[in-house]
Amino acid sequence: MTIKIKLNNSQFTKELLSTYSQVFPDINKVLNPYIPDINNLMETGILSDNLQKLLNSNNFQNRSLGMYTMPLRFEYVKLYGFNLLNDKFLQACQSVIKDDKIIELGAGTGFLTMKLKELKLNIEGLEKEQSRNKYGLNHQYTTLIKEDAIPFLEKNGNEYNTVILSWPNQDSDFALKTLQIMHTGQKLLYIGERIGGCTATDEFFELLGSKADILIDETKKLQKNYTSWQGIYDRPELFVIK
Repeated sequence: MTIKIKLNNSQFTKELLSTYSQVFPDINKVLNPYIPDINNLMETGILSDNLQKLLNSNNFQNRSLGMYTMPLRFEYVKLYGFNLLNDKFLQACQSVIKDDKIIELGAGTGFLTMKLKELKLNIEGLEKEQSRNKYGLNHQYTTLIKEDAIPFLEKNGNEYNTVILSWPNQDSDFALKTLQIMHTGQKLLYIGERIGGCTATDEFFELLGSKADILIDETKKLQKNYTSWQGIYDRPELFVIK
């Protein structure tokens, strides 16, 4: 049985998987037991408990098996964004920022913003040029503020208790400028890799170390329920500005 995503607007087809099978001959054999979970992931954007256990299991922690998820991740990113979401992580977000007014800057498809809205969080998303994003994000799941993030935050930042930065570009000072604007008492939910990874800049992390304190208990709760793609080392962290 070959994996085939049911979405009409998805390019993840039998032909694409066939291309990957030339590089990974056993890809269908390895992923075959998880076809219902994979199809559900690509149709809903939400990782099932079954697939989450596979990605977190010790016997899946190696390069060769991790590479089998490459075509899944490439297509998932285009459909939903860089965060691999699951219900437990979303509920953890709800519990640690439930009383806040929140803005997600650089919201991409708006999928994370939408899922948090569904949990009754007071959240807005901002993304000015999503349709031209070089990563091919071609969906929008909720209404987004279509403005430049930095001028918007300079003007309206005091309205928000929490700012979400999810996978900020490492080739831009966007995350750094956001952090420079944030003021004492505001919280930053950062989702991405750490210094030396593929998100944000070294200057951002240097400022983060001096300007903010990590909220340890809340971060542990978020990380306990977060799952990354194999070979990707992103994680959520919640900070408060000193």
